[in-house]
Amino acid sequence: MNASRILLPVAVAVSLYQATSRSPLGITADNGDKAVHVLAFFILAVLDDFAFPGKGFGVSKILPLVLFGILIEYIQSFLPYRSTDIYDLLADCAGLALYVLLVPLLKRIPLVRERWKA
Repeated sequence: MNASRILLPVAVAVSLYQATSRSPLGITADNGDKAVHVLAFFILAVLDDFAFPGKGFGVSKILPLVLFGILIEYIQSFLPYRSTDIYDLLADCAGLALYVLLVPLLKRIPLVRERWKA
């Protein structure tokens, strides 16, 4: 079985937990909150793309991840210790865009190159 298909739901669960925790990873907005969003959604994009290699990384993979980011912000709006921030969603989208931009470089890495072989 494709390990990414196991890791993707685990990563989604960990992301949701971190997004709804009081102090996730000890990170505050002052010391890298947006960078964590970019990294988390980059990792989700990698896992999503590798979990279902028969399709390219298009709308069918990007839209659910964007909706997940929106869901996180919506949930946070109900938590007294968290807040909704449109810039968090933009950082999520930046993580997805970063993956799209890095795919040509990733295709050169022997360990992951197989994902794109037809």
